[in-house]
Amino acid sequence: MEFVLFLDLDNLDYYGDIPEIPKNRDGRVEVFPLNNQWEDADLFLDDLDEIDRRCDALLGYGDVDFFNSEKCVKLKAWIDERLQKPIIERYRELLEVLRSFCERAIVLQTGVVIDL
Repeated sequence: MEFVLFLDLDNLDYYGDIPEIPKNRDGRVEVFPLNNQWEDADLFLDDLDEIDRRCDALLGYGDVDFFNSEKCVKLKAWIDERLQKPIIERYRELLEVLRSFCERAIVLQTGVVIDL
């Protein structure tokens, strides 16, 4: 379970629409592991339907989805709104990392894989 920021999308293998992490990760991806795994993934449960609706995504509990730069724009907007509401500190930390990854993916015109 992790967030993966792709720094480029050149010469990658894909599983459907989802780019696979290259064997040589140096300079290609940044990975943020969800340290508490299921506990961290659980924090997203109440928001998954809204994320999917707003971002035209298929993210679910135990699923993986790729948010290209266009979806990252939508996801970042949702995160900005969500961070204005009451939230536990660990979820805030995860969303801030994800927002940072989205911001960078937008600039790089790449994307983020979210594996819950």
